[in-house]
Amino acid sequence: MRGKTYMAVAMFKDDPDPQGSAGSGRACGASGNGRKLLISMKTYLGDAVMTAPTIDALEEAGWETTLLTAPLAAKALGHARSIPYTKGRWPWDLMRQARDLRRYGFGACLLVNRSVRAALIARLAGVPVRIGHPTEGRSALLTHAVPEDPARFEAASIADLARPLGVSIANPVPRVLLSLEERAEGDRLRQGADLAIQPGARYDEKRLPFEAIRDAARAWQAEGRRIVTVGGPDERAETDALIAALDDPVIDLVGRCGVRETMAVLAGASTAIGADTGVMHLAVAVGCPTVQAFGPTPAEKWGHAYAPHRVLAAPNGRMAALTAGELMSAVRG
Repeated sequence: MRGKTYMAVAMFKDDPDPQGSAGSGRACGASGNGRKLLISMKTYLGDAVMTAPTIDALEEAGWETTLLTAPLAAKALGHARSIPYTKGRWPWDLMRQARDLRRYGFGACLLVNRSVRAALIARLAGVPVRIGHPTEGRSALLTHAVPEDPARFEAASIADLARPLGVSIANPVPRVLLSLEERAEGDRLRQGADLAIQPGARYDEKRLPFEAIRDAARAWQAEGRRIVTVGGPDERAETDALIAALDDPVIDLVGRCGVRETMAVLAGASTAIGADTGVMHLAVAVGCPTVQAFGPTPAEKWGHAYAPHRVLAAPNGRMAALTAGELMSAVRG
């Protein structure tokens, strides 16, 4: 059931259709639309992955979910019903989005997006039940305000929003399914490489230190490991520098794959190494063991601190303080 984010327009080669389709079946409930649920999300891939367990649980409970997000996020999740989130700066952009949503007749809205703007859109769209965390002073726009612990694992915080709908999610671990055909294409693209590395990241302060990943990659190649690089075209500089510093060739897929292709490549790798990026969260979702390093973002909130994943928290939030030895030790487990 389950495509280009506004903050990741250069992450993948995908150029999906700008408009998804929302379900049109008649839902049950006193208002006639009670089981049609809008899930208002952010446009980042990592946020989409964290929302996946809640989407699955709600679908299993009989809710007809439609995602309000960027097309690339919906594509990554493989969700059939989605509406592009309009992120315009003017009031009439907000009003236009609300007007367009009103015609779908949603009975409830799960506001994973914590902004007051998202809550105002749902209110103006006439959605009768609006559930969210009371962030940005938006409590008055919610019918159900769910308290939040800022340090709680993000997937669990999102899962808490399903409780007012009668859905309890005990173990919100992200999972996204790939078809056999997608997995076969991932194997073809990976060409036998078993270690996936994302050398870059969108923000400088999130990137793995070059010396650490270079020295670790040299050691892994000396052990006979084959490396495949993943990421978006805006990460070419870091990738080219790493490749030039290695003695053995790598399978370089940075900027050459769409989002589902990248997920398929990661699904067949033995380990993926990177920072707090959407690509690394996608690796978790397809079942690839990860070593994910966190600097300025809180590891307890965004890290997948459960087997088979390893979370590295940089000293004092400074990624530059991470060493090759720490990366290698984490990969060894």
